[in-house]
Amino acid sequence: MKNEKAQTDLLKERYHLKPLSEEGGYFWENFRDDRSTTIYYLLDQECSFSVFHRIAVKETWSFVAGEAGNSPVYLYVLDDETGGLLTVELNDRNPRFTIPPGTWFAAETAKPGSFSLVTCLCEPPFEYKYFELGDRKALCEQFSGHREIIERLTRPSP
Repeated sequence: MKNEKAQTDLLKERYHLKPLSEEGGYFWENFRDDRSTTIYYLLDQECSFSVFHRIAVKETWSFVAGEAGNSPVYLYVLDDETGGLLTVELNDRNPRFTIPPGTWFAAETAKPGSFSLVTCLCEPPFEYKYFELGDRKALCEQFSGHREIIERLTRPSP
């Protein structure tokens, strides 16, 4: 565990990663133009998941690194039309996945105590006005078959 903590501290310093208090994890926006934005995004031992949220733009996640070279990150994508849940494992062999605009999704490291570093590309550029945190109660009602994962990867409803 000490070694992983040292690695994530180094990543936080190298990539200027700052905490994302609402969503979870750490990020640094490293590119922005009129067509897109890109961030580095880290999930680690201190914050191993990103809560369910959605944004009104397309977001592509790309796996960069993880503990021992391959600690996958899981993306959980809720389907508004079917009520289904898609689980996507990002790793060295399956490094990229695009979340459609307006789709509820969350993420977590595959192994407790590990870390995963990804990049996230938003097209058009990310703006906070496009960001919406998932409400636990509303998501559990809409996607009742996935209550356990929604409760685990959301904050309590006010």
